[in-house]
Amino acid sequence: MTKQTVYANPWFSVLQDGQWHYVHEENSENGALVLCFVGERLVLVRVPRAAHSKELWEAPRGYGEPGESAEVAAARELLEETGYHVSAEDMELLGRVKPNTAILTTAVNVFRCRLPADAIPVQGDSDAPALNEVSAVALFGEDDLRGMITNGELTCGITLAALMIAKVM
Repeated sequence: MTKQTVYANPWFSVLQDGQWHYVHEENSENGALVLCFVGERLVLVRVPRAAHSKELWEAPRGYGEPGESAEVAAARELLEETGYHVSAEDMELLGRVKPNTAILTTAVNVFRCRLPADAIPVQGDSDAPALNEVSAVALFGEDDLRGMITNGELTCGITLAALMIAKVM
């Protein structure tokens, strides 16, 4: 049997290949997650996630635009979601995360960038709050992150995997 699309929307398609079904996200190949450190603190965004009926803390991330490099997507997503400006050239590629290899073709590029401890986000450059993409932006130190992971406040699998990659790189 050949692959066939059994469902599609603007963000993803569900494909059937014989007995297997899996999800393909068209624009994930050049999408990105950004671990942005302001001094020693990590920038996280609070995002409404309908699938979990709650808001979750996550690293900024998003799809790439057609023809856009992953580095440019990383810089754009960081600016849109947080107001922090970092050039694409200052994005350090750490690796890629495949969040669920059983049912997703998705591979997310993981970038790290660093800003001085006194960096301030550019006000008015983020569309995310108006689009209900982000409800809060905050900085967290290592002890804060450890506590958030321990108490179940930080559960985003892609963010947790990215933090592990950053730790070993």
